[in-house]
Amino acid sequence: MIVGRITGVWGLRGDVKVQPLTDSLERFQPGSTLFIDTHSVTIERSRWQKTVLVIKFEAISGRDAAECFRGRLLTVTREDVPPLPAGQFYHYQLIDMEVISDKGECLGRVSEILITPGNDVYVVSKNGRRDLLLPSLAEVVLDVDLDANRMTVHLLDGLS
Repeated sequence: MIVGRITGVWGLRGDVKVQPLTDSLERFQPGSTLFIDTHSVTIERSRWQKTVLVIKFEAISGRDAAECFRGRLLTVTREDVPPLPAGQFYHYQLIDMEVISDKGECLGRVSEILITPGNDVYVVSKNGRRDLLLPSLAEVVLDVDLDANRMTVHLLDGLS
């Protein structure tokens, strides 16, 4: 699961600027382990510099070494992701999920999730059709079955 993106370097000692992509900011505490690609890295120190999160990883020393990681994603394993309350899902659990209507019609797969102020919107893609935009509302999303990788939806007037 993605928790941050390295956006640049900070100083000469190998510190990097990180854009957090998680609500769990405790993931960036010293001693925490994250992954860059498949390589684990341990946080030596972290601090906020005004509105920028600055992190020094033990394995990265010097500005040139840090520069190689610009644009890379920071991730954690799925085992490190805390469970959510019933009826709530992480975005990674919904991406590529099959979407069917309550009438049994295959609508496609969730290809993207748009975050809007009111509610998330699921982009459902199917070859040969234009994308379908489904609001994440109880009257639209009837069931999410993680084991079957299937979402059952009711198409309100104007959604089809």
